[in-house]
Amino acid sequence: MIGHAAILIIVLPLLAAFLTHLTKYTPLRRGAELVAVTGLGSSLFFLLMLVPQIFSGEVIKYDLGGWPPPVGISLQVDGLSFFFASLVLGIGLLIVVYSLGTYLYARRYYSLLL
Repeated sequence: MIGHAAILIIVLPLLAAFLTHLTKYTPLRRGAELVAVTGLGSSLFFLLMLVPQIFSGEVIKYDLGGWPPPVGISLQVDGLSFFFASLVLGIGLLIVVYSLGTYLYARRYYSLLL
């Protein structure tokens, strides 16, 4: 699972953005909020799984679709990208926690936020 952590950091918030539209809107059920927190939290968890490798100076490369880098897309996680990913996920999680309880257009808001 740690081999796919680089792509899961990106895919999980996108999947959560789609799943927020499948939740029901009632004042007692906060499905969109739960999906948003779960999506960002799990993405942050997979980012934190890479901490030992990044702090040891290793560069993590992930080729999408198995194509070689000149033809296909290659993701690379190094110290700088780790810093910015943790910054974006941390601030995004704080924004979601701050906006808990907002019911007006909740599904659309959390979907666009993710």
